[in-house]
Amino acid sequence: MTNHVHLLFKVGADTTLSDAMHWISSTFARRFNKLAGRWGHLWEGRFRSTIIEQNTYFFRSMAYLDLNPVRAGMAVTPLEYRWSGHRSLRDEDSAVLDFHPLYLDGGADAASRYRLYMKLLGDEAARPPTSLATKYFVGSPGFVSRMESRFGWAERRDRLIRETRIGDDMSDVICAGPRIGRVRR
Repeated sequence: MTNHVHLLFKVGADTTLSDAMHWISSTFARRFNKLAGRWGHLWEGRFRSTIIEQNTYFFRSMAYLDLNPVRAGMAVTPLEYRWSGHRSLRDEDSAVLDFHPLYLDGGADAASRYRLYMKLLGDEAARPPTSLATKYFVGSPGFVSRMESRFGWAERRDRLIRETRIGDDMSDVICAGPRIGRVRR
């Protein structure tokens, strides 16, 4: 995408995402700026993330990321988008991508897993587009309720108020995003 980045990964602890994003916004940005002959902030805004129930929304989230440049008119297929990991998914290139166990359970070999994913991608392409960037939690109603409770989100006067709670089991959670603000030019 020209103005933001999408990532999909499983977090191991509550601080994993923040630590990764801190590295990207500091160490990576310094290296990138040095190579590009530029200075200053690389990203305009803070990252935004969505917590996803992995067993029900993992593949839909993958498809959302793959279809984003297609729906934005930047490519005809996910394979054509230069910055997509889709080619590495097709080729099952483990030097580029770590493959989630749910994806690996999709077939006996790389070709059968990719065929299954392409069917799911086609099904998702036929649905009306929905943005994950507008949601904090994506999953079944029970999952969303558990996450709202876990993170202390309460709706008051059309605002969400966050009270962090640490220590709950997060074994069924993956994180989509983060959506990092616009790239500065």
